[in-house]
Amino acid sequence: MSIKLVRTSDGYHVSVTPSPHIPAEWSSDGALSQQAAIDRLVEIGYHLQDVADALHFADEDWHRRAP
Repeated sequence: MSIKLVRTSDGYHVSVTPSPHIPAEWSSDGALSQQAAIDRLVEIGYHLQDVADALHFADEDWHRRAP
């Protein structure tokens, strides 16, 4: 998976590496809220299911947190 999310006390640090559908690298400058991370990843072209999978991998309880 080309999405990497790291859960911190401030939110999520996000980075992506190039893939067939996303041609450029990107990383957040700092921690993003859950909703901001979702919005940004969808905006740059990731499918919502891929984002949800990455969130689950980073934090199994992500769906219980308010966006």
